Amino acid sequence: MSWGTKLTLVFIGFVGLMATLVYKSFNTHFDLVTKDYYGEELRYQEVIDGKANAEAMEEQVTVEQQQSNVVISFPASMQQADIKGEVWLYFPNNAKFDQRLPLQLQNGIQKIQVALLSSGNYEARVQWTQNGQPFYKIQKLLIQK
Repeated sequence: MSWGTKLTLVFIGFVGLMATLVYKSFNTHFDLVTKDYYGEELRYQEVIDGKANAEAMEEQVTVEQQQSNVVISFPASMQQADIKGEVWLYFPNNAKFDQRLPLQLQNGIQKIQVALLSSGNYEARVQWTQNGQPFYKIQKLLIQK
């Protein structure tokens, strides 16, 4: 085989490889953590303050799967308090499995049906305010059906 033929084959191989990479890059699906990333970054000090407030609590908020429900439990000392907030069950692999729900506590507990969720690793992000003070709790959660 002559050097011209070898050079042509290398060039065709290179072009084929580049075309494959371009095709794969256009067909790769990715999700951002949030669509308003810049706005969330500007408000991140609230998250830092909320985490510090939540960690300073004597009794912690817990998030766990119990049979067919994900149970969010607030301490007994907070059950009578006026708590407003949100639960974000963040699924890192695919944004369509994320769930954002308002906090609706009954006796300091909120239950979320596992049937609404996909199996896999979630990050439970509970954000709430009590007496004007922000709180923020992040906890890993493995959903098994």
